[in-house]
Amino acid sequence: MHGILENEAKRLEALRAIAILNTERTPEFDAIVEAVAEIFDCPIGLVSLVDDDYQWFKARCGIDLDGTPMDVAFCNWTIRSASPLIVPDATKDPRFCNNPLVTGDPYVRFYAGCPVSIDGVHRLGALCVVDYVPRQPSEAQMRQLCRLATAVEGLIRSHAHALEVTRARAEADRLNQKHRERLALLEDVVGVAGVGGWQLDMKTRQVTWTRQTRQIHEVAEDYQPTLETALAFYPLEARTKITEAIGRCQTDGAGWDLEVPFRTATGRPRWVHAVGRVIVENDEVCRLVGAIRDVTPQKAADLHIRRSETLYKSTLEALTEGILVLGRDGQICSYNPAACRILGLSAEQLATAHIGEIARLFGPDTSVGGEQGNPFLRVLEAEEAKTATLGLCGDGETGQRWLTINVVRIAERYEDGEAAMVVSLTDITDGKRQADMLAGVFENFPGGVVFFDRDMRLQAYNEAFKQLLDLPDEFLAQKPDLEAYFRFNVNRSEYGEGEADTIIRERVERLCSGEAHSYERVRPDGTVLEIKGTPVPGGGLVLTFADITERKQTERRYIENERIAREKSTELEITLANMNQGVSVFDGEGRLVLWNRQYIDLFEMNPEEAWTGAPLTELVEAKKARGDFEGDVAGYVADLRARLQAGEVVRVRFHLGCGRTVLTVHAPLPDGGWIGTHEDVTEQDKASERILHAAHHDTLTGLANRSLFNRRLEDAVADAAGGTAGYVLMLLDLDRFKAVNDTYGHGAGDALLEEVARRLRKSVRDTDLVARFGGDEFAVILEKVEDRELAGIAGRIIETLGQAVDVGENLASVGVSLGIARMPTGASDIRAVMRNADAALYQVKQEGGNGYRLFRPQETKAL
Repeated sequence: MHGILENEAKRLEALRAIAILNTERTPEFDAIVEAVAEIFDCPIGLVSLVDDDYQWFKARCGIDLDGTPMDVAFCNWTIRSASPLIVPDATKDPRFCNNPLVTGDPYVRFYAGCPVSIDGVHRLGALCVVDYVPRQPSEAQMRQLCRLATAVEGLIRSHAHALEVTRARAEADRLNQKHRERLALLEDVVGVAGVGGWQLDMKTRQVTWTRQTRQIHEVAEDYQPTLETALAFYPLEARTKITEAIGRCQTDGAGWDLEVPFRTATGRPRWVHAVGRVIVENDEVCRLVGAIRDVTPQKAADLHIRRSETLYKSTLEALTEGILVLGRDGQICSYNPAACRILGLSAEQLATAHIGEIARLFGPDTSVGGEQGNPFLRVLEAEEAKTATLGLCGDGETGQRWLTINVVRIAERYEDGEAAMVVSLTDITDGKRQADMLAGVFENFPGGVVFFDRDMRLQAYNEAFKQLLDLPDEFLAQKPDLEAYFRFNVNRSEYGEGEADTIIRERVERLCSGEAHSYERVRPDGTVLEIKGTPVPGGGLVLTFADITERKQTERRYIENERIAREKSTELEITLANMNQGVSVFDGEGRLVLWNRQYIDLFEMNPEEAWTGAPLTELVEAKKARGDFEGDVAGYVADLRARLQAGEVVRVRFHLGCGRTVLTVHAPLPDGGWIGTHEDVTEQDKASERILHAAHHDTLTGLANRSLFNRRLEDAVADAAGGTAGYVLMLLDLDRFKAVNDTYGHGAGDALLEEVARRLRKSVRDTDLVARFGGDEFAVILEKVEDRELAGIAGRIIETLGQAVDVGENLASVGVSLGIARMPTGASDIRAVMRNADAALYQVKQEGGNGYRLFRPQETKAL
């Protein structure tokens, strides 16, 4: 009997790692063994996987066995070499002449097998054919056997990849559950600590309180504060301090830290510690955030309790918030385990650390230079701002981590103590990443997405949701609950036949079950939607909608192709025809050896162009002749082959002359060749372009929105700062627009705004940008314009917008007021340019409107 393979233990480990033994049969593997049996005209075709004592058949034709013992397996000899094994007549081969499969049923005479490996090292089994009579295979048959073995390797890799995806998803679920438990624990710990959080959205003026904040105010759980009602809990003097602090925050970004008197909703007098800071995004103050804590007990607490060592240590041990106590010399006096975990240091490292060593974990501030500019040290040294969010230096694997730093000085309070300050560290990385990710997902989600709050009332949705479900704006504006949403759909026959109340009840119960779910629904117009529901922790529901009509059609086509393939079952090309993508396989010399019909159709090739052995260079030259490729053919082919030989997966987008876009992915093969997959991504690219356009343009008028306007204004001011002259900013307000809305209705107002947008575009040059801020406010950025030309443009705008507009059955007439400001060369302050134009606009309004002014220092004068 033959010996054990030198690397047998590693080979068996690789085989079992992909968990493919004893899995169900699949049509892809079956199609390959049927094809190889027909190519060799043999009765038996097999895909075998060789275990330690048994060879198991993943696919088989012409035999009813699931496998054989390893000591009689021909394939056990095949895996001993990287080359194919051919046994023309087993009775004459000393290795097999006494094999029970040769001397007895089924009386094997001929065998040809090619080893199968997915990593180029461990041969897991073989693709083979068996006959009952001796024979000698042709070279062409052996080449086909090797090619089909490559396809088997690809299917095994796909199985292994799917297994890895399943394992990764399970690990991700486990980590997500762990994160949710940690967040819940953090909420509980913060509640135990008596710290409440709050947020003020500067655009919507909406105030948000945490549960602990409501408890401090002694209000109900569903209490919804406003800025005015939140300030009403403080007496006048304290209210003034907080209002002034909010003002400073908005103007210079300074945070605040106050201890002020306070009266709860039940009338109890208390003292609270209130801190706040500003959140800036895109150079604009977007939110104020902070915390509030009831400090009444602390003010009256006994000094002995404050210094209680037992309470001090137990509190530090219990907190998930990291705590550092610093001495007067900057040495770490005390810390808790959470601080070690958050900073990534051992207890021994932290016990002997100086604050300068901790500061280096946050990296230097290069704009200031050296350790003196370190952001962590600036927080410690600040006299007013004692709370900040800082990023720890990433380690290249985990990436950037974010901490909230809170500093409390105690040296001034207790002069006889050794400690100088207490620093708390809170890891907010996951929350920040999730918030950023969720905001981006909701804004850029390719399908429809809608959010129902804990009362199952619609709160937010994207444009794709409205379009996919064909829902009117007036219905969505009502913010219907789930029952009203389903009843609306029942009334327009979205769910087919059935009793309305029963349909509504069943669907509400399914969505409110508290479990994630997914299902498909066919709309009356034939559109197939894939709907997924995900419960939100704390209450609420997120639904996503994807149009899978084309995918379903493709699946039906795939099923039909599969049926045809089973009927014909002649060549490997039939198996490839079942794929949605085009496939091409090239050998190590860059010559085409295998392809499917989709490859021909995607590139609209002449079928005669694709032939076995066709050089890649020749195929690309044919693409260029059709107008489907631009560039140097030889350079492209050389670059592609160099990158593939380096082991890189190469992705190329071909923009065809017919307007379609085909994405080609080239994956290297162990023998130096490669497999190319080709997919039509035209609609995906168009969808991305539509999303990008919608993100930068006003939905009513099609003009640039404030986001695109701000970007262009920043570019213009940057050019002016660099010395480019001639940039001008116009701010426009329509006169008497409210009267049109009040008299003829909002529909007429919208029609008027659309016509104003059209006339504005015609009144300026193609190089100028026209934007709508909202309502009847517009803006124009002019490039390289002289005063005389500027006067003509301003006059033309006033004249054309002053002409009556047909708004349905009526004529409406408005005027326009223009405030104009030049961007002087060398200027770099965007806000100054906006203030200048706004000041000029204000003067026009004061003088009765329907005119324009150019801002000048000290006054605005007519052009």
